[in-house]
Amino acid sequence: AYMAWFDAGVGAILQKLEDIGADENTIVILTSDHGLWRHGKATLYDGGLRVPMIVRWPSAGQAGRRYGELISSIDFAPTVLDVAEITPPADAAIDGRSYRAVLE
Repeated sequence: AYMAWFDAGVGAILQKLEDIGADENTIVILTSDHGLWRHGKATLYDGGLRVPMIVRWPSAGQAGRRYGELISSIDFAPTVLDVAEITPPADAAIDGRSYRAVLE
C-alpha cells in the first residue's frame, strides 16, 4: 500500500509539472535518506553510503544513464544554485560540490 501511495504521489507531482509546462526544464530528485537500517545512518558500510537516487531533468541529457560515483546530499544545494546560475554570497558557507556536469 505504501509503494502504491508513493508512486501515486510522484506521479501527481510529475503530472502537475507537465500541466504547468515546467516538466522539461525542472529537476526532480528522488532518493532515500540513508542505507540499510541495520548498518546505521552514520557508518561507512556500503549499504550506508550507496543508496538509490533517480534524477529527472529531461532537457539536460540522455535518459537512462547510470553514474557509479558517490554523490552526497550536501551536493544538492551547490548543484541547484549552479543550474539556476545563482552565485551565493561570498560569506555563505556552502559545503558540497555541484554535479551539474554529471547531469548534463
